[in-house]
Amino acid sequence: SIRYTTDGSDPSATSGIIYTVPISISTNTTIKAVAFGTNFGTSNIVSNQYSFKVASPILSVLAGTYNLPQSLTLTCSTANAKIYYTTDSTDPSATNGTLYSSAIPISVSTNFKIIAINTGMINSDPVTASYVISLDKVAAPTYTPVTGTYSGSQIVTIASNTTGATIVYTLYGTVPSKTNGTAYTAPVTIGADATLKAYAYKTNMIDSDVASGDYKIKPDVITFTPAPGNYTTLQSIVLACATPDVVIRYTIDGTAPSKTVGTIYTAAIALTGNTTVKAIAYKTGMEDGDVVSGDYTFQLTNVASPVYDPLPGTYTSPQTVAISSTTANAVIRYTTDGTTPTKTTGTVYTTPIAVSTTTTINAIAYATGFSDSDVASGKYLINLGGLDTDGDGVPDNQDDYPADPTRAYNNFYPRSEERRVGKECRSRWSP
Repeated sequence: SIRYTTDGSDPSATSGIIYTVPISISTNTTIKAVAFGTNFGTSNIVSNQYSFKVASPILSVLAGTYNLPQSLTLTCSTANAKIYYTTDSTDPSATNGTLYSSAIPISVSTNFKIIAINTGMINSDPVTASYVISLDKVAAPTYTPVTGTYSGSQIVTIASNTTGATIVYTLYGTVPSKTNGTAYTAPVTIGADATLKAYAYKTNMIDSDVASGDYKIKPDVITFTPAPGNYTTLQSIVLACATPDVVIRYTIDGTAPSKTVGTIYTAAIALTGNTTVKAIAYKTGMEDGDVVSGDYTFQLTNVASPVYDPLPGTYTSPQTVAISSTTANAVIRYTTDGTTPTKTTGTVYTTPIAVSTTTTINAIAYATGFSDSDVASGKYLINLGGLDTDGDGVPDNQDDYPADPTRAYNNFYPRSEERRVGKECRSRWSP
């Protein structure tokens, strides 16, 4: 008969398991056996050691290079074996590494060392596997219109050439990320100076670079109503800017307006003659607008020249002279001292002018929306002694030669004039 043990003790004719059928073993085992029989002595103990090694782990994904993240599953054909792995180049064991429990996501290049362990068995041979993950990179966002300086608000479209990528953007300088910024769903309106930053990401791809650009926004271009040009009547100019809450300054003296130069626009500008209007718009948080210039020229109708009633001429009595213009609402200024009247010089005509001595009246008429009239001049010769046709100061009824200013009747001349008319006197009284 044969008795055996598997617990390391020595069998004998009285101890151990009586062998009857082949012994099934699945773990490292030392079998000790002894044979004995009636009338025989007991044999020597025979000892044999049987060792079992855990099967090597099986990897669901072969080591290699991939352009997408991978999911790695580990299995072992040895029942109840536990699998440990490391990714830091150290050797895994029951006390070092991670105990495998579920599929391992591989999103970056990783080196694995893997081993399977089971109680009572020799550890499996270690398995090494290197995975190179070479993901495609999401295309960086682009802007339309491109960054730069613009007049008026801009509607900016952001796009990535990577189909299906999600775009996140920020304004005013912060860096966008999956947790910071606004997810892009519609064009972005930029109405003031801003730094636009955006990046794009997509599952199983490397995030794009951050695209950054500065938008400098100026107020919309100022409009003039009516438009600059040539007109036959004076105009009042309305300035407007589509950008809300801007300040507009303007000049009409040829200088360039700025934030500090020019008149702040509050109401239509009434022009009084040929004028170059220059204007600028500005607003806090924006670039200064462009200076806009408009030339206005006028081909105005002249005011009708003043007319006198009675007409200028020689009179033997004082006259009351009325002045008028056929242009409605015209203002008339006149002088009687020989000077030329203007819009700002001379006496404003309101009532007829009393003329009692020889007088020259100069008059001009002007009105809003018209060019000034020509100066009208009228001489009134007042001779209270009677009519003096030749203007020599001797009334016709006392002058033998009323049409000849060089000859007159001597009896009515002062003595100082006798020499001038002596010839006439001698001729008159000679026999």
